[in-house]
Amino acid sequence: MENGGDPLLHCKDYKSGGKGSFGVLYDLPFNISISKSTDLLKLYLKYDIPEDVKSEMFQTAILAKETKFIKIFINENSDAINIASSCYRGDLIKNELKELLRLGYEVNKINEKSGNTLLIEYAYCPVNEDSKELIETMKFLIKNGARTDIKNNNGKTAYDVAVNKNIKEFLKDYR
Repeated sequence: MENGGDPLLHCKDYKSGGKGSFGVLYDLPFNISISKSTDLLKLYLKYDIPEDVKSEMFQTAILAKETKFIKIFINENSDAINIASSCYRGDLIKNELKELLRLGYEVNKINEKSGNTLLIEYAYCPVNEDSKELIETMKFLIKNGARTDIKNNNGKTAYDVAVNKNIKEFLKDYR
């Protein structure tokens, strides 16, 4: 990469006109995640890599319980922490959050681009049926110091952006 390589390199199957790929095992971000090389991860994260790719790498590190990688994301690249995009994973999310907090994640960390905290991100989750798991996760965040009065770049709190009526009702008590 230092010599001009593509940080998003993905091996394509050119027999199919470049539409297919050999699989995720040839995906550079995935290989870095499973390589366990913290130096390689730090180098890779210096490049302008899409947030969804960083988030995938972070998810892989969490699922693999790679503490060193998780700490790098927390300390050097925490805007990539986007576990809230997984609105429907209840207990798994809470376990991930417990691990993040144990490793020093600041629960009120503000994403520089959106101004959102993790609590605000969860408020955006459009849970239509059973929102109990999401509310439990939000309770967990609040119990662990998540502030409900923080406003994002649009001047909105978690309550203001809540798209689910049950979530909005829950957050009403924390205004």
